[in-house]
Amino acid sequence: MLRKYFKRDLYQIAAWLVGLFALVYFAGSKFNDMYGTKAALEAIKKTLDTPAMISMLGPLDPNAPLTTATVFGADMMVFMGLLVGMMNIYFAVKSARTDEDSGMMELILARSVSKQTTFGVIVSQLVILNVLNAIFLIIAVVGAQIKGATLTGNILFGVSLGSFGLMFGLIALLISQLVNTGRLATMLSYLALGLLYVIRMMTDVANPDYTWFTLYGFIEKLSLYDNNYFLPVLYMLVTCVVFGFAAYAINQKRDVTAGIIQFESHKTKTPFYLVNFPGLMWRLEKNTMIVWLLGMFALGATYGSIFANVGDLVKSNPAIAQLLGTGALKKANTTMIMSFSHKLIIIFAVLGAVAAILVIMKINRDEQKGYLELVHAKSVSRFTIFFSYTITGLVVGAAALIGAVLGMGISGNAVLKDPISLAKLMNGAWGFLPALILTAAIGSFLVAYLPRLQSLIWLIPIYGVVSLYMGPMLDIPDWATKFTPFGFVNNVPVSNVNWTTFGVMLVLAIILIIVSYLGYHKRDLSVN
Repeated sequence: MLRKYFKRDLYQIAAWLVGLFALVYFAGSKFNDMYGTKAALEAIKKTLDTPAMISMLGPLDPNAPLTTATVFGADMMVFMGLLVGMMNIYFAVKSARTDEDSGMMELILARSVSKQTTFGVIVSQLVILNVLNAIFLIIAVVGAQIKGATLTGNILFGVSLGSFGLMFGLIALLISQLVNTGRLATMLSYLALGLLYVIRMMTDVANPDYTWFTLYGFIEKLSLYDNNYFLPVLYMLVTCVVFGFAAYAINQKRDVTAGIIQFESHKTKTPFYLVNFPGLMWRLEKNTMIVWLLGMFALGATYGSIFANVGDLVKSNPAIAQLLGTGALKKANTTMIMSFSHKLIIIFAVLGAVAAILVIMKINRDEQKGYLELVHAKSVSRFTIFFSYTITGLVVGAAALIGAVLGMGISGNAVLKDPISLAKLMNGAWGFLPALILTAAIGSFLVAYLPRLQSLIWLIPIYGVVSLYMGPMLDIPDWATKFTPFGFVNNVPVSNVNWTTFGVMLVLAIILIIVSYLGYHKRDLSVN
C-alpha cells in the first residue's frame, strides 16, 4: 500500500523535492556573490534588523558571527518553512481525507486492511517524504558552498526543515480527522499555517522570547551556522509525536468519511440559489471565500500595524536601498511606506492567485471523485460547469487580494500621524489584479488540456515570490522576473497603475480562459 501511494504521488513528490533543492542551491550560490564581503554583510545586517524585515523573515541573532552563512540562515529558514509546510499539508490531506471523499479508502478497508494499517501508511509516507527532503536540502546547501558554512550547520539546516515539514504534515493529519471533508481539511490546514506565521511575526517584533510558543518559531531558534542548537529539532519531533498520537486516537474512533466535528446544514428548505450549478458552486465555496477574505485581511492588518516604524528606520538606514530601491530613499516618508507596501502586495497577489487556482483545479478533482457525474447527467452544459468554477475562483482570488490591501491600509492609517489615502494603496491591488487573473487563466489552461500535469501551475506563484520578493537579496536580473505575470507589473502603489500593461494582461487572460474552455468542451471527461 505504501508503494502504491508513492507510485501515485511520484510526479508531485519529485516536483516538490527538485523545486526546493533548486531554490536552496541557487539561493546559496547567490549569497556568496552578494554577501561575500564584510561591507556587504554589515549593510544587509542593518536591513535585517528593521522591524519590517524581522516580521517577514525573523530576527538575526545579534550574538552570532556575521558571515554569509549566518545571513543565509536568517533569510531562508522562515521562508523555506512556509514551503515545506505547504508541501506536507498537501500530501497529508490528500492521503488522509481526499481518498475518503472519493470512496477509495472504503474499498481498501473492505479488504483485509485495518484502519491502523492505513493510518500507519499515511504517516510513513510523510516521514519518508521529509527524510528525502532533508537529504536533498543538505546536498543542496553543501553543494552551494556558502562561505562560513559548516557541515554541522548544513546538516541542521536540512534536518530542521524536514522535522518542521513533518510537524505541519501531522497537524494537517490531525485536522483531517476532526473535520468531515477534504475541502475543509485543506482550508483549515493552510489557515493554521498562515495564522501561526502571522503570530510569529507579531512575537518576533514585540518579544522574540514568546516566539517559542508559536510552534512556527522553533525553526528560528537554531542559531544556525553558529551554535547549531539541535534542541528545537527535538521539540519539533516531540510535537510530531503528540499530534501523531492525537490524530491516531481520533482516527480509530471515527467512522470512515466522518469527522469528530460534523458540519451539516439543518435547514428544512433548499436555498433559492441551489436551483442552478453556479448557485451550487457559491454554496460550496462560500466558506472558502470567507476564510480567505478574513485571513488575508488579518495578514494585511498585521503588516500595516508596523507602518509607523518604516519611514524613520528606512531613512536612517542606507542598506534598505537594496530592498526598496535607491530612488525611494530620496523621497518622503509616505513614499517609503508605499515602497514597502509594494513588496507586501506582491505576497498578497501571489496568495490571491493561489486561492483562485485551488478553486479552478477542483474541476478535475471533483470529476475524478465522481461528484460531477450526476451534474453531467442533467441538462447542465460544460460551459456552465467550466465558467462556474473559473469565475468563482477569480472572485475568491480577487477578494483575497483586495481584502489584504484593505486590511493593510486601515491598520496602517490607524498608526500613522499622516494617513495615506486608501485609494493610493488600492492602486497596488488594481495593478496586480490582472497578473493574478492571468496566472489563474494559465491554471485553467492546464486544467483543460493537461489535467495530469495541472500541478505545474504552482511553479508560477512560487517563482513569483522568489524572483520579486527576494529578488533584490538574490540579485536576480530584471529580465528573469518576467517569467511570471507578476514580473510585468510596475512599481505600484508608488507609481500609478500602468493601464496599458493592465489591459494587455487582462485581454491575454480572457483569451486564454476562452481557449481553455474550448479544450475542456472537447476533451473526453474520462481523461483523468
